[in-house]
Amino acid sequence: MPGNKRMLGVAILNVLKEYSDAEHPLKRNDIIALVQQKYNLNCDRKTVTDNIHGLQSMGYEIISNRNPGGTYLAGRIFEESELRILIDGILFSPMISQSQARDLIDKLSSLGGRHFKEKIPHARILSALPHGCNQQLFYTIDILSEAIQNQKKVSFTYNQFGPDFQLHPRKDEPYLVSPYEMVTSQGKFYLLCNCAKYDNISHFRLDRITDIHISEEPLRPVKDIPGFEQGLQLPVRMAEDLYMYSGHTVDVTLETTPEMMNQLIDAFGDNFTVTSEKDGLLYAFLHVNEQAMCYWILQQGTEVKVLQPESLKQKVIHAIQQMLEKYELPALENVETAGTGRQEDSGNAGNPFSPLP
Repeated sequence: MPGNKRMLGVAILNVLKEYSDAEHPLKRNDIIALVQQKYNLNCDRKTVTDNIHGLQSMGYEIISNRNPGGTYLAGRIFEESELRILIDGILFSPMISQSQARDLIDKLSSLGGRHFKEKIPHARILSALPHGCNQQLFYTIDILSEAIQNQKKVSFTYNQFGPDFQLHPRKDEPYLVSPYEMVTSQGKFYLLCNCAKYDNISHFRLDRITDIHISEEPLRPVKDIPGFEQGLQLPVRMAEDLYMYSGHTVDVTLETTPEMMNQLIDAFGDNFTVTSEKDGLLYAFLHVNEQAMCYWILQQGTEVKVLQPESLKQKVIHAIQQMLEKYELPALENVETAGTGRQEDSGNAGNPFSPLP
């Protein structure tokens, strides 16, 4: 039938996408059998060859070899390594619900063909990994994209987890904000926006937003917010605000050791400068959100010391004092310190405050 001839080229292409790669080329008879099995279309060797030539002329990278005999699709949208990175990002994302993660992984793995799926058996551990419970995440992203494009405000319910491990509204009335950008930080998705009553940029976790709606009210231009006259400047914003805290940025000087460069680069990229001194210490200079910096320093324990500014130093001291009070330890000298020094040969295994490698 004429219709069958028009459909045959697409059927052959789909068979090559799903069943062939450089390690698994298909012979002509294999292609004929699979086209019949999957699409109920009949063809012969010459028809298959003619259609493959037609697909090649259209730009598809299809390779046919005589030794070993077979044909396979060489050019794909993604390399296998690229697909692996994307799939693992979804697999280990705690924000995406399990059902949505499974659908996304299935879609991505299909781009690599049937034999690629055999190379990612670890994707089957999906159900054992922590995943989000908010099924509205992708809908929220779609609505925010539309609102940002049309420069409209949005209203939504913002939630927090309760002891029942379920999301509950933080307050009764919805939030009304001017949305500017959606970003990823520390594996979590955030909305950067402005709440009407404040002259700053606020951050909301996308996986905690529900019941979102686009308002007819135009958003407040970000350039109208004090300190953002030049726009959001997203790369600078992301570099300064490691944990998506609200608040001001400060110039920070840290005293640490060269061994901490891995942790500094993991957290701040190359958005800081360093100087080394003869005493073996390293001094790092950063321009970052003060509250986020305090949180990061507390994670590093004894490996980092704040020199400037004084306000950040006092935040760290106050936080340490509050921790001591929780454990009813009136002074640091009462804490058992044996074995907490730096280990020259074994890294920092004996130091309970040392960062993980």
